[in-house]
Amino acid sequence: MNKNYFVSCRIGVGLTVTNIGHYCDSSISAQAVFRYAQNRPDMEKRIYYIDDFLAEHLVYEIPEHSFEHFFKNELDYMKISPTAQETIGALVACNMDISMAAEALFIHRNTMVFRLNQLKKQLNLNPFHKDNDRFKLILLHHYFTKKYGGNHPSGEMS
Repeated sequence: MNKNYFVSCRIGVGLTVTNIGHYCDSSISAQAVFRYAQNRPDMEKRIYYIDDFLAEHLVYEIPEHSFEHFFKNELDYMKISPTAQETIGALVACNMDISMAAEALFIHRNTMVFRLNQLKKQLNLNPFHKDNDRFKLILLHHYFTKKYGGNHPSGEMS
């Protein structure tokens, strides 16, 4: 549409509707898609689906006290470690591709591997060999970003 009519639009697709009672939930989730999509680098994309934002959706739907309870140690570590925040953020942004994440941070791949080994020790997570740990790391990143806006609690940028 943008090429032919010079109109720019974005479409948010919510939950699947199977009966009339689901329309409200679908509309709410379609609106939420835009909130989640604004933090994504692929802003050229014009159609967004709620299914693409499962982690973000969970972060906004699960009560904060639950995250604080289950991720207390991990959150405490991230608060004091800008390197951990930076590393986890790059991994999530690069879909867990070590080489791409290292390139995004302008560090050597071996440095990224070293950082990952540190994260494994500190967080007791192995996101490259365990799917559950990968999803935990993604949830942790999105929750930390939501709560602190990508900043340290002290206000310094990560």
